[in-house]
Amino acid sequence: METERRVRAQAAEWTAQNGNFSDARNQVIDLIAEDWNCAEGHRAWGRVLQLERKYSDAVASFRTAATLRPEDPELLFEYAAAMVDAAQAAQLLQLTDWSDARDAVMRGLELAPATMVGVKLLRFIDEQSNLVLD
Repeated sequence: METERRVRAQAAEWTAQNGNFSDARNQVIDLIAEDWNCAEGHRAWGRVLQLERKYSDAVASFRTAATLRPEDPELLFEYAAAMVDAAQAAQLLQLTDWSDARDAVMRGLELAPATMVGVKLLRFIDEQSNLVLD
């Protein structure tokens, strides 16, 4: 069942990457409607929303996915990266409270130490946090 959901989520992402956002949305909505607790569905929804440049909505979707699967370091890194994308898109890097993003990265690094994506995200978030404090 989980493998089928993952395949369907990937199919929706591929559809969105090819510019067919309407079909991608429908595929993900069907997946989540079948099982609201499907972390892969919420992750796919976040990825589709990112491709549509709906960054704040993507953050909410990744937050839900990370809540459903808190032991997935890659998902935690995606959640943090979505927060970075949202802040960059809104041109609010210096005004953003980075605590949620930092917490997600730290949890991810606890689960998968020295993961380059996590290390780079942490470095970026800490740099932005220091700019806020200056």
